[in-house]
Amino acid sequence: MTNILVEITSLFQYGFFLRAFLAGTILAVVAPLIGQFMVVKRYSGLSDGVSHVALLGIGIGLILNAWPTFFGIVLSILVGLLIEWFRVKNILKPETSLILTIVGSLSLLSVLQQKIGLGRSIESLLFGSIYVVDTRSVWLILLISIVLISFVVLNYKNILNTVFDEDLATSMGINTNVVNFALVVLASVVVAISIDIIGGLLVSGLMIIPVASSFQYKLSFLKSHILSIFLSVVGLWLGLIASWFLDVPAGATISLVGLFIFVLSLILNYKNK
Repeated sequence: MTNILVEITSLFQYGFFLRAFLAGTILAVVAPLIGQFMVVKRYSGLSDGVSHVALLGIGIGLILNAWPTFFGIVLSILVGLLIEWFRVKNILKPETSLILTIVGSLSLLSVLQQKIGLGRSIESLLFGSIYVVDTRSVWLILLISIVLISFVVLNYKNILNTVFDEDLATSMGINTNVVNFALVVLASVVVAISIDIIGGLLVSGLMIIPVASSFQYKLSFLKSHILSIFLSVVGLWLGLIASWFLDVPAGATISLVGLFIFVLSLILNYKNK
């Protein structure tokens, strides 16, 4: 046991692992923080749709030899807002918008890769490459996360009322449209900055799986929020360490650990159903 702890501790002497650990931990906190609101709102599919848009934005950034993450964030926000606008105006149902978004983004990304080349493999974009996270990305993730956490803390009651009952929230004087659009922006940003960590195809798991696990314990909303963040952080740590020693992709391993925690939570609470 001591030898294992020594080996794990020794990993932090490598700069790339330390950056991956810090960036991953920060995202493991903010992803379920936003994800729980999206689950209650029955809008969890947004993260999947926006993740494909973020992939396209990153691809465009790579082609232009610019900052890929920036393009991923901007395009994710724009499309996320467009999807929400379609919902508010009853132009398209969110499910339809998300399918169109996923198909369009992946198709265009594939064409760009084939005809122009992206400088990074499609596999890297789809499944993540956490060990290539640079110092600038860590600071960007930290800065954005501070803004997101501050917004949620300061507007927690308004967000809570909106996701549970928009009509009641409106009668209380809450501008539900502003809250909904803000949630979409927050979710879009979290997804975009998570691509390198977990990958475009798996990023939804970072936002949704810990939340689904915490809901099995039948706690209050706030306690579920805290538990989902705890499970998310533990899952990321275990997945990151396991991926290193097993020499397997980090994003996929983190997702599998998260799924294991969900199944374990389901079993532990089965009698309480």
